[in-house]
Amino acid sequence: MRKDDPKRERSIGAERFDPDAVLAAIADGRRRAVLRSLRRDDGDAADLDALVDEVYSDARRDGAVTDAERRRIRTGLHHVDLPKLEAAGLVEYDPDEKRVRSVEGTFARQLRSAVDEHAAETRNG
Repeated sequence: MRKDDPKRERSIGAERFDPDAVLAAIADGRRRAVLRSLRRDDGDAADLDALVDEVYSDARRDGAVTDAERRRIRTGLHHVDLPKLEAAGLVEYDPDEKRVRSVEGTFARQLRSAVDEHAAETRNG
């Protein structure tokens, strides 16, 4: 089956998703950090700069991060990560307002939870 074949899109309950898009979106640690941050906000819209701060603090734990790196993180979130998460159906991002909120359905939450558990086990392992 071709990647662009509409039959490739699966249906889980009332949700429709492209498994490749979801898996590609959550494969990146920075995007997982965004999803964790949004989960803590309980569905409220988050400001892009607040998300940058969250990702920046995750990066600082892994080593020293410069202001230039923080700007690179912001640019990457705005131009790459948030659009990718939105295309996968995991967030809504308003690039004009610089606001993002989680729109994850049940399957996406379960999948993200499994990935988060695996990441925690790997760190503590």
